[in-house]
Amino acid sequence: MMVNERFAFSALLALAAASSSAMAATPAPPQVDKLSIEVNARVQHDTNVSGVSIAESKNRLVRPDDTTFTPSVSLSVNLPVSRQTVFFRGYAGYLFHQNNKSLDSERLTFDGGITSRIGRCNVTADANYQRGLSRFEDIVLGPTLTNILEVERLSLDGKCTGSTGIGVNAKISRDWANNDQALLRPQDYQATAYSTGLTYAKPRLGALNLFVNHQRTEYINRVVISGATDGYDLDAFGVSYERNLGARISGSVSVGSSKVKSLAPTTPSSPKVTFDGLTYSADLNYNPSRRMGANFAFDRQVQPSQRAGNSFDVTTSYRLSGRYDLGDRFTVNLGAEQREVESQGLKVFASNLTNSRVKTVFGSVAYRQSRRLSLTLDAALDKRETNDVRFDYDNTRVGLTAGVRY
Repeated sequence: MMVNERFAFSALLALAAASSSAMAATPAPPQVDKLSIEVNARVQHDTNVSGVSIAESKNRLVRPDDTTFTPSVSLSVNLPVSRQTVFFRGYAGYLFHQNNKSLDSERLTFDGGITSRIGRCNVTADANYQRGLSRFEDIVLGPTLTNILEVERLSLDGKCTGSTGIGVNAKISRDWANNDQALLRPQDYQATAYSTGLTYAKPRLGALNLFVNHQRTEYINRVVISGATDGYDLDAFGVSYERNLGARISGSVSVGSSKVKSLAPTTPSSPKVTFDGLTYSADLNYNPSRRMGANFAFDRQVQPSQRAGNSFDVTTSYRLSGRYDLGDRFTVNLGAEQREVESQGLKVFASNLTNSRVKTVFGSVAYRQSRRLSLTLDAALDKRETNDVRFDYDNTRVGLTAGVRY
């Protein structure tokens, strides 16, 4: 990514505001203390940390069973200044492996910006940076197991809405993704997204929003025939609805129609890659009492792919979880999740990973010794099925986390 290009994009942010629900939403300023610091130490054991079958892990010289240790620190800052609020959230940790030292890596997440009230409008400028080891479910080529993925984002979000009546919202965002392994650099991409919406809100009825999105994703290091750059255009329109029914029931639902067109030229051996279908999301909460709560969430979205040779992923997920407080110190959580990924793109490798399904059952017990000290024991069982048996696996993981908050 060029420096001049970033300056040009910064200038664009100052002149325009648009929004894209196709991209991840800009995080709102965290509603926390002005300054919060948390230090954690986590120990976790996995029966198959490789993310592939036992036979394939041996080919990749990775020992399946492993114990990891992760020290980390988190920082949250929320500083109101007149009509503005400056916010920052940061996480820094390092993952140490007992058996697979080559997989040791840092994990960094930083998000910060400013939100300002202008008349009846809220405007938020945000910058986000993430760095860490690629997800194993994206790794198809053995030599890229230790790939470090960096994702950066700049965004500007404007909302002119009130608790009652008609309002408008708009957002623009730009993403950069970079891989450090040479075999995965063709998956580096730049994505620019725009969106605008019209909202109607009424306290007794909730908030209804009609939106239109456009997103262009270009794989900057992947050149196809005629010198064109591979990538895709995504256009979507739809409706979202949000409502709270007292203190017990709350939720939001979004349904849209999305259409994807490939930027690569069509040839007999390389047909046009497209998608035309529904995308949706929902997050529903039910809290029958102060001690008990449940959450149900599902989601289907089109996202840039980090799997070698693919252009985009259609990801569908379902998650159900429940919480119960055993007194004032203990909290029990149980849940299950299913995540399906369908990847589309040019068939670069004979073993392109195109379809996968991961089913997870999880649970945890948290103990709060005081407002500052906590201890959490958690466990999960993962089962993955794909179009290539080399990437099918089962994994059982058990972890213990100790935390101190200041």
